[in-house]
This record gives sequence, structure tokens and C-alpha cells, in this order.
Amino acid sequence: MSAERLPTLGRALARVQQRTMLLTLLLALAGSLLSGVLMVDSYVRQNMRLIGQLAGYSVEPAVVFHDQTAIDDAIRPLLTRGDGVRAVVVTAGGLRVEVRHPEDEAHSTIGSLKDRTAALLWPEPAITRIDHAGRPIGDVRVYAGLGGLDGYLMLGFADGVGALMLAVLLTYPMVRRLHRRIAEPIGAIAAIAHRVQTERALHLRAPRAPIAEIDSLGHDFNALLAELEGWQAHLARENETLAHRAMHDPLTGLANRVVLEERLASELKLAAAAEAGLGVLYIDANRFKEINDQFGHAAGDRLLIEIAARLRGALRQSDLAARVGGDEFAVLIAPPAGPDETQALAARIRATMTPPLVLPGGERIAVSISLGAANFPEDGRDIATLLNAADRAMYADKRAAPAPTIAVVRQSYKPS
Repeated sequence: MSAERLPTLGRALARVQQRTMLLTLLLALAGSLLSGVLMVDSYVRQNMRLIGQLAGYSVEPAVVFHDQTAIDDAIRPLLTRGDGVRAVVVTAGGLRVEVRHPEDEAHSTIGSLKDRTAALLWPEPAITRIDHAGRPIGDVRVYAGLGGLDGYLMLGFADGVGALMLAVLLTYPMVRRLHRRIAEPIGAIAAIAHRVQTERALHLRAPRAPIAEIDSLGHDFNALLAELEGWQAHLARENETLAHRAMHDPLTGLANRVVLEERLASELKLAAAAEAGLGVLYIDANRFKEINDQFGHAAGDRLLIEIAARLRGALRQSDLAARVGGDEFAVLIAPPAGPDETQALAARIRATMTPPLVLPGGERIAVSISLGAANFPEDGRDIATLLNAADRAMYADKRAAPAPTIAVVRQSYKPS
């Protein structure tokens, strides 16, 4: 079954409560109706017997003299207008006289229907024997009529409908209150769960609920969200750490070769589009192996860290320094940067390397580097060509050391 066809909790609770109220009301109405029917039945039968007894006393002389008119006159005052009750006097001599109230004698369709209904409800008449001088001379048979009972039944039906409507009106605020106490807190939890699933909104929390079990559910749900939020933050930190490690040298904190080449590719496109230049420097630490052999690898690491720190201090914010090998570094000079800007930055880097490095043991060693430079587009238009040009320039500088100027190796370039 699809989610659209399922009833909501509020509707389900309202339906259950309304059905419960309706069933309770119907049972109450059924009990009241049964009690009313029994009372009406007792009243009708008692009325039939009473009319029969009174008629038996009243018509005795008329029956003795077989006076039909006197029989009619004696019984009519006992019948109430609109009752529909009729009395039949049957004498021992075979005389049969049926008496009705004068206003009940004009049979209409409704009157006929009432007579049939009364005959179905009370098919047997109340029979009273007529005695004279100790012997029976006839009997009076009183048949029930629906009379005003139809009004009573209609009133009862109207009362039932009114009670049903009143029950519905009274049920609605109760259903709303139940909805606020049960359906709304659970709906809030469901809405938060949906947002967590679709938006990863783990910072949301379920509100307090007025019912203990639902409030406990919300508390546990919030605890689960807090735990998931903690795990998400932990994973985010781990991902940031892994991403940093994937893009940076763990010893010096500089970018690695992958980041350098990606950034260089992007800057080459921008420089070509803007017809601007950019520069690349290749740097190598001199006597790195001798320092490792003489002072230990910790001193070599300290030297690399110091060179990286001095590089960062010499560069502009738009430039990028990277460690590309054991003791080799590269610098991307962001465009616009021509040969003059490249030479100036190289000189500034050499100047930052002038102060000696003090090792933890107190030894002072010179920070000596070899440096080569290459420029776009003079020395190449792609990554490999530029890096190779800067690398060759760096080795030329190393061979010529000590040298007061930067050795720049240029290669002939033919545009394609």
C-alpha cells in the first residue's frame, strides 16, 4: 500500500474516537428505546384493559335490551380523540357493535397505516366479559390504536438525531485535544526524521510531548540524533584531515606535487586567456645529504621545515609553494608575472635563506639553496615543459654555486 493511501495518525485516532462515541450513543439510544417501548406497551395494554372494564359496566343495560344506539353512546365518552382505539361489543345473541371516536371514523391513508401498524404491534385485543345477574351476556373487545404514539416515536427519533449531532460536536474538541497530545508530537518526530533523511539536518531536535511514552520516544530520538551528529562531525574532521593529507606534505605542510600541477594547469589556462605571464621556481636544498649524515635525519627534517616556513613568508597570498621531492620545492608565481617579477621573487627567497638555522643541539648551519626559474610563455606553454625548464635552471644554478645571480635556462620555443 502506498504512503498516500495510508491514513494519518490523527485521522485514525479521530476515527476510533468517533466510532467509540457513536457506538456508545447507539447503545444508549437502543437501551432508552427498549425501555420506552416496554413502557409504551405497558401503558397501551393497561389503557385497553381499563377501557374494557369501564365499557363493560357502562354497556350492560344496553346489551340486556339489545340497544345498539345505547351501546354506542355508552362507549364513545370512554374513547379519546386521536387515539385510534376502537371497541367492539359482541353480545350473546350475536349482535356486534364497533365503536370509534367520531373524529377517528374518517379513515385516511395515514389513519389506515396507523391501524395496520397498531395491529402489528398489538394484534390481540383486551377482552372484558359482560355479566348480568351472574351470567355472561357478551364481551367488550378493545383494540389498540397508534394514536399519539407516532408523535412520540418521531420525537424519540428527533432526540436521537439531536443527541448524535451533539455527540459529534462534543467529540470534535476532544479529537483536537487528542490530536495535539498524541498526533502532533509524533508528527513532529516524523517530520524531523524526514528532514534528517532528505537534508541531513542532524541539528534538529524533537519537542517535548505531554504524554510520558511519547516524550520518552522523543528523548531517545534526540539522543540518537545527537550521537549521529557527533559521528557526522567526527567523519567530517576525518575527511578534512584525509583531504589535507592527500593535498599537503605531512612534514612541511606545503602543498604536494598533485596540488601544484592542478593549480598550475588552472593558472596556465587563465594566463593564456588573459595573455599574461606566470613564473615557476624550482628549489633544491644544498648539502642536504651531508647535513643528514653529520647531524642526523632530525636535523634534515628541521632544515626542510625551516625552508618551507621561509618560502611561505616570502610569497604573495596568490602564489603557491609545494614540496615536490625529498629536498626539492617548487613555487608557482600567479599571473600576471613576467621574468622581472620572477627574478624579484627569487631574489627575495634567497634573501630569506640568509640567516643560519640553529639546531636543537645549538649547532648553526647555513641554509643554502639552488634555485631555477622558468616563465610562461617564454620557456613553455605546458606543465611538463615549464617544470623541466625550471628544473634545468636549478641544476645549472647548483653547478655554478656560489652564484650571485639566478641561472635561468631558456629553451627555444616554436609555437605550434
